[in-house]
Amino acid sequence: MYSSNEQQAYDNRIDDEQRFTGSQINYYFICKRKLWLFSHNIELEPESDLVKLGKLLHENRYQRKMKEVQVDRIKVDFLETKRLASDHIPSQQPSQSSLPVIGPRDPTQEIKKKEEEGRQKLQTEPSPAPQKQIVIHEVKRSKKMQDAHLFQLLYYMYYLRNNYGVNSSRGVLHYPLLKQNVDVELTQERVAQLEEALRGIKEVNFSPSPPEASRKRYCRSCAYQDLCWG
Repeated sequence: MYSSNEQQAYDNRIDDEQRFTGSQINYYFICKRKLWLFSHNIELEPESDLVKLGKLLHENRYQRKMKEVQVDRIKVDFLETKRLASDHIPSQQPSQSSLPVIGPRDPTQEIKKKEEEGRQKLQTEPSPAPQKQIVIHEVKRSKKMQDAHLFQLLYYMYYLRNNYGVNSSRGVLHYPLLKQNVDVELTQERVAQLEEALRGIKEVNFSPSPPEASRKRYCRSCAYQDLCWG
């Protein structure tokens, strides 16, 4: 049995290890062995030429956007704020009883009346705060691993919504070299798929040894290839 302090330390470790990085989500869909090695502090990607090329791509595109927003263990390429369509509330049409009476009237008195009605409405019926949605953007070099890119972006939306209450269910994958964008939505179906993947990542990371190496079409360009085939 754990003592209360040991149990709290264990719970904290588990909670921290469930706060995955975007790379861990990505690697789960590419190679579970790579995921295990990375999660156990064997980091070789920073020296990869392909990673350096990707960083250069980020630095030279979308320069006017907010870039590399760090939240806990995740790093978002850039964010945008979009006003929701529901914010545009149509003005209420006047009822029959409020229509102006046709006939002689004093324009000055009518203007004063309208001004007073406006002041009273502001005091008694304040306008609701505009609702906005955060759209998360992720920039990638190629579409060869699009499923991994997709779930990495979905995780960012899921993480920010669940941990910080951020209103975010939309994102965009950018492939500037291909001049293509892919819109992504965090639906209930996607949430279920993502949560299943998170359980899978936890299982891989808690394994005492890495999964066996298996040949994949992108092994030759992987920074970890020497640990598997060297």
